[in-house]
Amino acid sequence: MKFPWSQKDLKEKEVKKIFPEKDLSDLKKKFVKVCTNGHIANATYKNKDYIKWAKEALEKNEPYFYTELVDPKKPFGPKKLSGPKYEWRLMEPLTEEEYERLFK
Repeated sequence: MKFPWSQKDLKEKEVKKIFPEKDLSDLKKKFVKVCTNGHIANATYKNKDYIKWAKEALEKNEPYFYTELVDPKKPFGPKKLSGPKYEWRLMEPLTEEEYERLFK
């Protein structure tokens, strides 16, 4: 059985139910992807581990190095090298109407 719409059209129709006056590209513009654990390699640090990792990153011609906590229960505890971790942040506030359509 063939449907007269594609998967892309279906997603856009669902978005328009939530945000009838806006299309998907307008909604995407409100969010930005942010790295939460990156450190600049070309910077001065007091922590010996950070100094070592920054030198290693510069030797590899990488502008950043990434760390995470060894024990997440100790926020000021030792850290280890890891890969980048990202989260999406809302850069433009939602109106009360948009919020209600999204979360209710």
